[in-house]
Amino acid sequence: MPGIFISYRREDSEDSTRALSESLVPKFGKDRVFLDVEAIKPGSDFRDSIEESLADCGVFLVVIGPTWASIKPDHDPSGPRRLDSPRDFVRQELATALKKGNRLPVILALVRGASMPAADQLPDDLKDLAYRNAIVFNNLNWDANVSKLIDTVRPQVGEREVPRQQVGQFRSGANGSNPLQFHVTAREHHFKFSDAQAKSPCGGTFSVSAAQTKFTPRMRDGRTACGLDAVLGGS
Repeated sequence: MPGIFISYRREDSEDSTRALSESLVPKFGKDRVFLDVEAIKPGSDFRDSIEESLADCGVFLVVIGPTWASIKPDHDPSGPRRLDSPRDFVRQELATALKKGNRLPVILALVRGASMPAADQLPDDLKDLAYRNAIVFNNLNWDANVSKLIDTVRPQVGEREVPRQQVGQFRSGANGSNPLQFHVTAREHHFKFSDAQAKSPCGGTFSVSAAQTKFTPRMRDGRTACGLDAVLGGS
């Protein structure tokens, strides 16, 4: 499945980029969120890793902080900006992504009070970036805009598949119910009941909070329907 390529400058937005990455991983999976410091194995050529990830990604996310466009090389602080060099890897990543046009959505995330660079601040192969809408992240709207980002990305890459886990079997009592205790993570789960007297198996979903660990399954309506009742505070 396609993934998410995150482009950023470490000196400019490493902390914010890592926070965004950690917000995306639970929804889309760690193997589908490409962040160079995490995704490139020791000894690998990062140029090859970046090229492979760009070829397979479904969304290109650009994280822009306040010095993204103005950072200069460490060895030449009085020289031209990194962005002005055709060999700048951030520029190469972004130019490659923009060339793909509508085949690869390019999403901009502004962090740490950054503003969108104007077209005249960008090299020719990046000028298209200045005309794209961006999502602005700050301490006041962080959670809301992370949700907005996830909603924007999901149609392009799909959501991660959570493997199903069989947690146990039970035999119902004479009244058609019997307590069943098991431990699962706090999220939505699927359940399926099979009963020898039922016309067919039935199932559904249930949500688990940290206070719920015990559930009572019930067959009803002439053993053609089922339910799962949570017992709060069960242990």
